Amino acid sequence: MHDESAAGAPRTGAREAPQRKLCCNDGVPEEDRGRPTYGAAPLVVDGREVRDLDELSDREFLNLFGRAPGMYIGRTTLRGVTGFLNGYDFGARRTGGQGLKGFREWLMANYDVASNFTWEAQITDLALPDREAGAPLTQAQEERVIAMTLELLDVFLAEREAASSGRQ
Repeated sequence: MHDESAAGAPRTGAREAPQRKLCCNDGVPEEDRGRPTYGAAPLVVDGREVRDLDELSDREFLNLFGRAPGMYIGRTTLRGVTGFLNGYDFGARRTGGQGLKGFREWLMANYDVASNFTWEAQITDLALPDREAGAPLTQAQEERVIAMTLELLDVFLAEREAASSGRQ
């Protein structure tokens, strides 16, 4: 808590705020501040250098996530992956993007999955058809569901990109 006198001056003996805030952008040109850095090498996606993550499509960004989910969420678990994907979906939609819009419906149209399930449950059933309902997943089962989630999501997003660009 910071005590101030009636005139608004700091109390005697109070520390002064530093004149300059040190940050990770020191020495970075103004136009590059706030942009992600990826070490010495630039981020290259599909043969092009990416300087701003906003340049990536949903598919390109989620493929980056799928290559190294632990870089984004820490320990890679099914809960972590689905939480990240749901958060990505909500964030994308709030800012005018498509996110995962239509993914659940696409799963229902292309696979024999229950219509009253979330996409996470639909994919779990596809990946583990003999699993007893409600049984906890082993690490190997989680890995299988994560792999299938990322694979199906890529197919869905590729089809959506093709449809939006007129390619089929």
